[in-house]
Amino acid sequence: MQSPRYNILLLCAAAALRTNTVSDHIRAFRQYSQHKYTIVDPLAFDAIGPDLDAFDCLVFHYSVVISMENYVPASLRDKIRHFKGVKVAFIQDEYRFIDRQNAALADLQIGAIFTVTNSDVTRKIYRDTFFDKIRFEHTLTGFVPEHLLTMDVPNYSERPLDVSYRARKAPPWYGYFAEEKWRIADRFAADAAQYNLVCDIDTSETSRIYGGSWVDFIASSKAVLGTESGVSFIDFTGDAQIQVERFCAENPDVSHEVVRQKFLGDDDGKIVIRVVSPRIFEAAALRTLMILYEGEYSGAVKPWDHYVPLNRDHSNMAEVVSVIRNPSKAQSIIDRAFHEVALSPAWTFKRMVERFDKVVDDEAQRVELARNAIPGALDPLELAISTRGLELTARGRYLEEHVLPVYNKLIEDHQGLANAYERLATDHQRLATDFQRLAMDQQSLANMSIKRFAYTWLRRTLGSVKRKLTSPLGN
Repeated sequence: MQSPRYNILLLCAAAALRTNTVSDHIRAFRQYSQHKYTIVDPLAFDAIGPDLDAFDCLVFHYSVVISMENYVPASLRDKIRHFKGVKVAFIQDEYRFIDRQNAALADLQIGAIFTVTNSDVTRKIYRDTFFDKIRFEHTLTGFVPEHLLTMDVPNYSERPLDVSYRARKAPPWYGYFAEEKWRIADRFAADAAQYNLVCDIDTSETSRIYGGSWVDFIASSKAVLGTESGVSFIDFTGDAQIQVERFCAENPDVSHEVVRQKFLGDDDGKIVIRVVSPRIFEAAALRTLMILYEGEYSGAVKPWDHYVPLNRDHSNMAEVVSVIRNPSKAQSIIDRAFHEVALSPAWTFKRMVERFDKVVDDEAQRVELARNAIPGALDPLELAISTRGLELTARGRYLEEHVLPVYNKLIEDHQGLANAYERLATDHQRLATDFQRLAMDQQSLANMSIKRFAYTWLRRTLGSVKRKLTSPLGN
């Protein structure tokens, strides 16, 4: 018997759509689900005005911070509390303001949660008794972007970069584990110089790359660095974040280790979230060699089968470089990653959405959902999205196919302008230095002119005195 086709309201934050992994995740629901979707930014809900009771299921996307009113306004919260349909939440960043997050989930009576935590720590984070009756589904932060699988990418030997990498420097309150993301960059970049590797490795905020430029960046590299995503400190109250940020602002030169010891203490490492990053799937799909710290990676990849393992002390750097410079060996690892990871149905959005549909069906039976027909009145509202005062309603895929590419282009242009500004600033500094040097030279020339004038005047004066001294008296 075929499951009913439900009408689902998916709440997402429009501001997050510029990130490929977010837009891919949202697009997957409409692409693979058997259900009908209306996608709305919570901030635009009142302006757009759909009837919440017309929906069978409500889903919070992970781009929405469910506990914060600047993501979910109070007026919408009240409607969600009284909503009798299925309620599902996708949650990420399950390491900060946990008590506030859990209280919001309980207040809104969410029935099923898709979590990215590893199963051994899930109930250590969702520790309230409310969650005893909640269904938890373990998912990932990202999946194989299938549109990359057929992309024409350069051959290994034709790629200009040997190794590339981008990462944010995580704040100290994330714990020691999160620091691996930027420590691998610093250590590898320092070691790479002695091997004459061509690298583009940067952890500065201004170096971040988005949209199509990110795909081109990965496809232009023979290899990319990587680590597991995660944290080793759970900030249940949010106090640690506030205290650490205040302390670091007042003491900008203090080391992360000192900060962690002062504020996190023995709690750093008690609960460790470690999961595979979406970048692993991107690299596998783009046929780029992966150089990773060894880890579990949610079971997606294995050392030497799908990636080159790099010791955390980088003691096997020579071995790693030898693989980079051996196209045959590198290609065999790349091919296995492509066929066994990128092409595996286990790591696809389709599989994720199939699991989601099953959860919706089960939850619908649990709450004895009576409605199973899609109200025709909602058909024109295919997509509604908003961010901070901007309300945009569009039919079908118009936003995805027309608006988002332009927005991503603006982001790329902005990054280009930022880079150009940085170059102009460097040129300005160089010109200022040259101007200062010219001014000094001009002063030197002026001093030379003064000296020449003084010498001429002195010579004339002394000449006159000499003539008087040597001339006969009386003349």
